[in-house]
Amino acid sequence: MIRIVICDDQEEDRNEAGILVRESARKERVEIRLDFVENGTALLEYLGEREADLILLDIEMPGSTGMETAEKIKPFLPNVKII
Repeated sequence: MIRIVICDDQEEDRNEAGILVRESARKERVEIRLDFVENGTALLEYLGEREADLILLDIEMPGSTGMETAEKIKPFLPNVKII
């Protein structure tokens, strides 16, 4: 199972990305667990309690940008893939 988190401050963009990820996983017959968070702070809290294999991270978000959030994640999850 691939654990995927989509982080985007826009609900419509989160939902659209989720649809694309689910369709791709179904097409490739890959089992996934897909979760959604709305900002960098929520993502860091999520990762404090759960693991992820892949993070789809919005770049422009209020507060902490996607790039700033990625810099905070990499030291404690060096193998996670961030797009």
